[in-house]
Amino acid sequence: MTTDKNLRYQQDLSTRGIAILVLWTTSWPDLRPHAAGVAVTGLAMRPGEYRELSKPT
Repeated sequence: MTTDKNLRYQQDLSTRGIAILVLWTTSWPDLRPHAAGVAVTGLAMRPGEYRELSKPT
């Protein structure tokens, strides 16, 4: 997990054996209400997968 939205442009992610989940913020108070959903999303990802999460409405 990261908040670096430029990571996909800075690194060749196609050769990585890890999943990358980009979060919308680094602020724990903003993330906390959504922590379970973030965890479910992260656990469902497969190696090589890249996802960016937007702030839930």
